Amino acid sequence: MDRDEPPSLSTGLKPISMVGATANVGETRGEIQGKPYLNRVVYFTRKHGKGFVDGRISLIVATQDEKRAREIFDAFVRSLTFP
Repeated sequence: MDRDEPPSLSTGLKPISMVGATANVGETRGEIQGKPYLNRVVYFTRKHGKGFVDGRISLIVATQDEKRAREIFDAFVRSLTFP
């Protein structure tokens, strides 16, 4: 998408480190069929030519599995680099 400025992001997001991109993370919690779930979403953007490239990575997991899933998800996000 061609534009001069990166996209505006929802309030309440927290900045996180991502090599070569600007990234923020947000979380919501809810229930699916009566079971509690976590929805963790990383939004990222990087300058590319005259525009920007945007993306997002989502983790949706039952809260009973949250600790291990979060560790794996966060390690995956940290491993991404954008030259």
